[in-house]
Amino acid sequence: MFKNDTILVLNKNVLKRFEPNLEDGTLFLFNVQTEKYWSGNAAVDCLIRMLDGQNTLQTIYDYLFEIFENYTKEEICESFDNIIKILLEEGFLVIKDDI
Repeated sequence: MFKNDTILVLNKNVLKRFEPNLEDGTLFLFNVQTEKYWSGNAAVDCLIRMLDGQNTLQTIYDYLFEIFENYTKEEICESFDNIIKILLEEGFLVIKDDI
């Protein structure tokens, strides 16, 4: 769905908070400009922490393949592609070239 060399970053208007003891880990994102919020699990927190403005999606997926070894690469890509698509559409993430 996305090119392997795509670099994503958290929108500068988004605050994040991870609560490790809430439902085995819950990530909260809040866009102060749009007042939208979104929550995800600990796996999404792994993704968000990798969005440092330097890691490509290929680098991030390679890392996710290692830590979620009980899932196929196709399952991981499909799941995280869907999450990334939603977060881009809702303005929580931006493509680095678009900044």
